[in-house]
Amino acid sequence: MVSVRGRSPERHHRHRCTEATARALAVPCYANRRCRWKTTGTLVGYFERRRDVATPLPIGELQRLLRDGRRFDIVVPPLLETIQALQAGSNPAPQTTSTALENYRQRRGEAVAAAGLNGKPAFALTAAPLRPTTLPTLFRGASDPLVRLLENPPELRVHGFDLNAGGSSEIVRGQLRRAVIPGRLLLECWPDGTLIFVADGIDFLCWGKTTAVGGLRINPLALAESTYLFTTLAKTIYAQHAQPPVSGDGVECSLTLYNMERDGKRAILTGGGLKSSGYRFTMHPKEAPEPTAEFIERLEGDWNPGEMAYRLVARVYTWFGLTEEDIPYFEEVAGRRAITAAKIKADDSP
Repeated sequence: MVSVRGRSPERHHRHRCTEATARALAVPCYANRRCRWKTTGTLVGYFERRRDVATPLPIGELQRLLRDGRRFDIVVPPLLETIQALQAGSNPAPQTTSTALENYRQRRGEAVAAAGLNGKPAFALTAAPLRPTTLPTLFRGASDPLVRLLENPPELRVHGFDLNAGGSSEIVRGQLRRAVIPGRLLLECWPDGTLIFVADGIDFLCWGKTTAVGGLRINPLALAESTYLFTTLAKTIYAQHAQPPVSGDGVECSLTLYNMERDGKRAILTGGGLKSSGYRFTMHPKEAPEPTAEFIERLEGDWNPGEMAYRLVARVYTWFGLTEEDIPYFEEVAGRRAITAAKIKADDSP
């Protein structure tokens, strides 16, 4: 312990301080108010109270504390940055990409299996919003507007190539709602906005004429109409039933062809619609490069379902080796090509 004593002619005075410090110290004499003597000086050291149970700091520890105090601007800011980084990690930023976008491929494969079409010719469409959302009424009863929409999806023509998969749906594992006609059609929807349609590749997508040797031939009306109705359904769901609404925040859609071959012959596609010479007389047919293919298109912002349908169908035509002028059922809308209901209805005869 270091003590500081101020000496006067009458008596000594002991003064104690409660904290370690280094400062200029003035010790006046208070024992006798008549005392006029005081001592002023500079002391580097530390002080501690008597009769205290605190353990005195070793000299080396005191030196370290004094040194670190002088290095505050160097030592502390990096520590604060580290703490702030750890806090940011424990409170991650809100998710900006939807789980639908991350999971729709896996879910599509499960849907094909649920439809009983694994390993068979099949046709699938998917839609996923780009931003996170939820469909809060998906698991409600049959009277709910969203449930009614899924069980009675939009159509353009009586007995057309629409998405109706039996008129009733079921909740599956508490994860999704699904309507299915085994071996033919499936339509399912997930709470995060994933929408999937699966159809038989022979009796739906290739309905009607076959090739001269019995091979598969894609029906252009089946391709265009079902794709247009699917993108229209997705747009309606995201605009009217999603929370928050994401119909204006962009979408990613895919069109997938599975195992499009029969008896070793791959499917063919011709230019034009049902009434065209190309389809009626099988003129200039193009064969699929591979039995299976996936086509993905993304539109940002407030997207047009007709434009999305055209883009997907165009990918199929050019993949077969046809030009965009061979694509039927489209119009120019605001400077962009889009499949329209009017064009489909005008060419609905088989």
